[in-house]
Amino acid sequence: MSKQKRRINLIFSLLSLLLFICAVVAISQQLKKYSYWELVNSIKATASIHLLLVLGLTTVSYLVLTVYDILACYQISQRLPYLKIILADFLGHAISNSVGFAVLTGSAVRYRLYYNWGLSVVEIAQIIAFSNLSFWLGLFAIGGIGFILEPLTIPKLLHLPFTSAHPLGWIFLAIVVCYILGSFRLTGL
Repeated sequence: MSKQKRRINLIFSLLSLLLFICAVVAISQQLKKYSYWELVNSIKATASIHLLLVLGLTTVSYLVLTVYDILACYQISQRLPYLKIILADFLGHAISNSVGFAVLTGSAVRYRLYYNWGLSVVEIAQIIAFSNLSFWLGLFAIGGIGFILEPLTIPKLLHLPFTSAHPLGWIFLAIVVCYILGSFRLTGL
């Protein structure tokens, strides 16, 4: 291994350790307001079927999120084994959803794994950009439909030129449509 690659690995190992410490601190801060027995009793009071359902649906949602990275790897013609892609994306989302700062934390985890599996920095950046863009387009699509069907009232203290989220719904959907039309134009379809 070259000297530069060892330095990069050391930097990312230290960054990973720092992120882990931040996660532990963040979780411990959130749990400070509860005693150990309050947490245990709360879990015991929850029906087993509900706990299993929550665990199952959480797992399914994380697995669905891995499709973004699978599609991104396909887009850049990078043929990694699916289990590696799923592992990188699953860990990235698990940490970013726990710690926050998704672009920093989740991307750092994915960078570390993809880099060790031989992907270039540019390829990793393309995967992360594609995944984040796809995620946000999905949010815009769902948010746009929601704001059109059930527009929220905008608080007056924001001093916006509109009183409901209805125009935002149309803006969000326009962004999604523009992206789709732009994609068709770029691919020649």
